[in-house]
Amino acid sequence: MRRLSLVMTLMTVILVVTGVPLTASATTPRRLALGVSMPDNRDLATLDAFTASVGGHAPAIWSLWSDWGGWDAAFPDLEFMNGIRQRGAVPMFFWQPVDPTDLDDPRFTYPTIIAGDHDEYIR
Repeated sequence: MRRLSLVMTLMTVILVVTGVPLTASATTPRRLALGVSMPDNRDLATLDAFTASVGGHAPAIWSLWSDWGGWDAAFPDLEFMNGIRQRGAVPMFFWQPVDPTDLDDPRFTYPTIIAGDHDEYIR
């Protein structure tokens, strides 16, 4: 499951960075959007400090992580997400069905997700 998550994350990053499908021809113009992932990613002060540290240029993407079984299981509130946008960055949210302290936790498997065991949480 860990490898599948890594592959899916890499595929997501590739699609976001290139802005075009993976099958795009060599003549298709590509846009590059660089993003940042920081440990304290749920604090606008962290985004502001990063922006200041690189000469006042906000990153195009500010990545946020949420592990279903982790301390960051809740989605960030709308005010925070709007704060990211107001600073010129696009919030990119990684929502992972894992417990970061136990990656083999049987609570968060694809069969339990498909069976609807987590529908209430997802809603």
